[in-house]
Amino acid sequence: MKTLKWFVIRHALAVDRRLWVGRSDAKRPLTKEGVQQFKKLLKKYHFAFKNKKVCLVTSDFERAIETAHLLAKWVKVVETCQTKLLRPNASPQKFVRWLAAQDKLINPRFILIIVGHEPQLSKLLGLLLTGHGQSFIQLKKGAIAELMFQPKGQLGRILGQKDFEGSFRLRSLVFPKHRSGN
Repeated sequence: MKTLKWFVIRHALAVDRRLWVGRSDAKRPLTKEGVQQFKKLLKKYHFAFKNKKVCLVTSDFERAIETAHLLAKWVKVVETCQTKLLRPNASPQKFVRWLAAQDKLINPRFILIIVGHEPQLSKLLGLLLTGHGQSFIQLKKGAIAELMFQPKGQLGRILGQKDFEGSFRLRSLVFPKHRSGN
């Protein structure tokens, strides 16, 4: 099996939830600052995925969708999907089981880009890197983690598929510079 490349991205800086009282958290958008910061990060890091064919999977929350739209300008999107399984408190195990059944998304010819939220993404990284859904990396807003899937390992146990055995390696972790902590 060919090596798989995945990117796990936390949404860019969004409107502070304290200013979003009485409205659905799912509709909370990015701030102008968040858009600018993420665009700057993409300009510096675009070489990793510019003009590559990608499958893009996002949370169904507005801020993740907006972040994915910013990213989509740099890549050739061949497949998109929104899922509730990438919401902030969703189970990373359930997401990985769902993802394992998505043949169109797990394809060595394409890069998989996952856009979601904390704390779910940190737990997802823990699961993919160690086999345990415990968080050991905290992704700041707009952070990009690049993972490589190497055949031959224990991932088959995680995904429940014999032909998908392997283990992920963290290839890079890039954080944007923030002026505020929203």
